[in-house]
Amino acid sequence: MGIMVCPKHGRSGFFEVCTHVANDLDQGQYGEYESLSLMGSYVLCRGCYTTTGFDNFLQYSGPSSINDLSKLTDAIIGDFETAYEKLEGRRVYCVECVAAIQVAQARKDGKTDPFPVYEKTMTSHEQERVQALENYLISRFEFKNSIVGEYGNKHRAAAFVTAGGYRLPVTVKIYYVHDRAEQDIIVALTSSFLKDVELNQVKVEFWEAEIWNTWSNPKTGTSGASRGKEIMLREVYLNCAVKETRFY
Repeated sequence: MGIMVCPKHGRSGFFEVCTHVANDLDQGQYGEYESLSLMGSYVLCRGCYTTTGFDNFLQYSGPSSINDLSKLTDAIIGDFETAYEKLEGRRVYCVECVAAIQVAQARKDGKTDPFPVYEKTMTSHEQERVQALENYLISRFEFKNSIVGEYGNKHRAAAFVTAGGYRLPVTVKIYYVHDRAEQDIIVALTSSFLKDVELNQVKVEFWEAEIWNTWSNPKTGTSGASRGKEIMLREVYLNCAVKETRFY
């Protein structure tokens, strides 16, 4: 998924939408749409989805397919680019804006929220405070080093805090801390930091270890790196409707 800077939600992912979906969203309406993740993320009306041929690529759709083109043949990529060019009047829409409209539509229709909503969490507009939380934890707990630092990243401690949004609260992601008592200390530190913070919805995750995968596609000249399949040990929600601690 690409990244944009939304005036309302800050640094955010975005969807490309057809002109019909865009018209609905401009009016604060959300309907029955089709979605696809392949070399980008798309939300389309049923008509545009089928007439352009986007429906032929559903089998290749998925989060990992947005950046990893190594499993796609030149023919598939070419066919997709042809379908993409048929999508006239496409526009870019912040994923958080779309989520907010989707929730507002459900509530207007008397339906339950389509997903857990985090309306009191720090977004990238509050990045300075998000970074302050990360620094606070690193200064008060001795974390192991992150393997990400070995790949030229300046981040050394295996503790990461990322801004939240409408669908996901600020997330504190911790690696290599397996002891339950030490996990409780980190949760308590996080809770202490949030004591006087108005936007205080946070999720704390504990992961067994980091897995870092690299890939390249000589045919397309593309390459990249991403986290592999990692094992979560525990997650704790703070100041959220989901209050239970979950163990895996």
